[in-house]
Amino acid sequence: MEAIYEIEVTALGDQVEEFLEQDLIILFNDNAPAELAEISVIHTKSELKGEIEIGDYIQIDDKKYQITAVGEVVNKNMSRLGHATLRFNGNTKAQLPGDINLEKSKLPEINNGTIIKILKS
Repeated sequence: MEAIYEIEVTALGDQVEEFLEQDLIILFNDNAPAELAEISVIHTKSELKGEIEIGDYIQIDDKKYQITAVGEVVNKNMSRLGHATLRFNGNTKAQLPGDINLEKSKLPEINNGTIIKILKS
C-alpha cells in the first residue's frame, strides 16, 4: 500500500485525552490556533499526495484502520491545515464535513513521535 500522507505527532493538547475517551482524534498541523491546539493532536506538516477515499487506511504506528466515510472538506482541510477529525465509530456517513470515519475499534495510544500515515487501498 502506498502512503499518500505521513506525519509525526509533535504535541498533544491538554484536552486530547477527553476526546480519545469519545473515540475521537483531532489532527492539526503545528500552526494550529491556541484554542484548537488544546483539543488537537499536533503534527508535522506534510503534503497530501492523492485523494483520501472510503476503503483507504489510516495507520497509526503499526496498527491499520479502514476508512468507512470521508467528509466533503477532508481532502481540502488535510492539504491546507493538516486537519481532520478521526472518528472510530464504523459509520458509513460522515457526521461533519471534516470527519474521517474509521472502523469501530479500540483507539491506539498516541504519543509524541507517533507516526500516522494515510494508505491507498
